[in-house]
Amino acid sequence: MAREPEYIRHQRLEHIRRALTDPARHSTPVHRIAARGGLPQHTVFTRAFRAAYGTPPSEYRDRKRIVKGQPRESKDIPSRG
Repeated sequence: MAREPEYIRHQRLEHIRRALTDPARHSTPVHRIAARGGLPQHTVFTRAFRAAYGTPPSEYRDRKRIVKGQPRESKDIPSRG
């Protein structure tokens, strides 16, 4: 069984992961969702999310949005190609 701090962090990450794909929160910034979910330090949250799910939270959100058929909002940022 996981130690209590690990269990709590896992529960927080799961809550945040679900919130990131909630259509009602699509305009809420990732860092705000993380803070409301109990992980207010952006760098710590991003590293923990990437370790748990294999992708940064913003990319996870974008992929889930595309899969669900919601268009990704343009941010006028050139592609990394």
